[in-house]
Amino acid sequence: AGWAGLGLACDGVAHQELHHALRVCLVVRLGMRTLLLIFSMLFGHVDSRAEWVGCFDDSIYEWPRPIGCDKSVDADGILLCEQKCIEQGYKYFGFECLAMRNGIFTACCQCENSLDRYPRHPDSTCEGTPGDCCGSGPFTSAGYRLGGCNIGSAYVARAPTTTSVTATQTTTT
Repeated sequence: AGWAGLGLACDGVAHQELHHALRVCLVVRLGMRTLLLIFSMLFGHVDSRAEWVGCFDDSIYEWPRPIGCDKSVDADGILLCEQKCIEQGYKYFGFECLAMRNGIFTACCQCENSLDRYPRHPDSTCEGTPGDCCGSGPFTSAGYRLGGCNIGSAYVARAPTTTSVTATQTTTT
């Protein structure tokens, strides 16, 4: 049967090797960073979050927004934002203006290379203030601060984790 339903190319695994093969397949196909994020959401003891930088005023200069403001801020949406910022060569990613849009909580995904021109705010302002211009929250998701009204959260965008596997097959004649 194989693992095709999961998008894994790990066919031909003997029953006693199943547990180990599944772990190897998941790491190879999904990537360690994605697995750590999944485990941290499920079990809460693996910290795979990006490094927190701080909370910055973005009312004068607006950060570039590669995917706009309509993506969910669940764990997948947060990872998507980080990945888009990395793909476009940015050093930082973050969020601003959480709001309920089309029945889901969304925030503006933002990217930047330098934070020098943005005035710094206390970290708590990136957890929002109920009733501010961006809604009433939640202002955190999957351990990430989502910013507030004209207040952007900033995290260091991490380079994607790549895993390579070398396989050797031996035949006897």
